[in-house]
Amino acid sequence: MSDPVRVKIVDVKIPLTSVMVLVIKFSFCLALWAALMAGLAFVVLTLLGNALAPIFSNL
Repeated sequence: MSDPVRVKIVDVKIPLTSVMVLVIKFSFCLALWAALMAGLAFVVLTLLGNALAPIFSNL
């Protein structure tokens, strides 16, 4: 009972290459989504700025 239980990491049969492909795909999708959100925010802020510019210039 004094022997520590050894966890075998070798038992996990997931290949490293598929994990790498998954990580690359996930990071690519994340970067694409972030770029899309940034572009959308830029367009919204530009439209909002153009709409609010006459109001602020009249103050």
